[in-house]
Amino acid sequence: MPRRLRARRVVLLLVVPAILVIAAGAVWPRGGCSVDTDNAHVNADKVPVNAEVAREIAEVLVRENLTVAAGHLLFRLDAAPFRVAVAKAQARVAQLRTDVDALRAGYREMDAESAVSRKRQGFALKDQQRQAKRVARGFVCDSRFDDAWHRRPAAV
Repeated sequence: MPRRLRARRVVLLLVVPAILVIAAGAVWPRGGCSVDTDNAHVNADKVPVNAEVAREIAEVLVRENLTVAAGHLLFRLDAAPFRVAVAKAQARVAQLRTDVDALRAGYREMDAESAVSRKRQGFALKDQQRQAKRVARGFVCDSRFDDAWHRRPAAV
């Protein structure tokens, strides 16, 4: 293999890639792939600031080119929609408390009616038993026993 061809091959396989790697290494840090904050100042005309809720701004507490620290209050939101939401929530809680009280009163009423019904059923059963004894002894007619028997299921 001629010496000239061998030198050309070395240049193409080793020297040219080495030059490309060096050039890429010099250009890459300045290539705009990173944000430069230069003493913690953002190099931008406008910086987006987002709130956690979407509301109108009532008051801006900073002015242009003012240095602010983390946690510094930048603006106040209009509190009226929040007050309305709290009032609605409190009204709903009060309504639900009233509903629960009404349900408790209804339960107590049904419980009292159930107790009265049980007492009526017990009385009707005793009356039926008394009438059965009287019919067996011949003191009353069968129709009185039938009346007591028919009253018993109605008391349940």
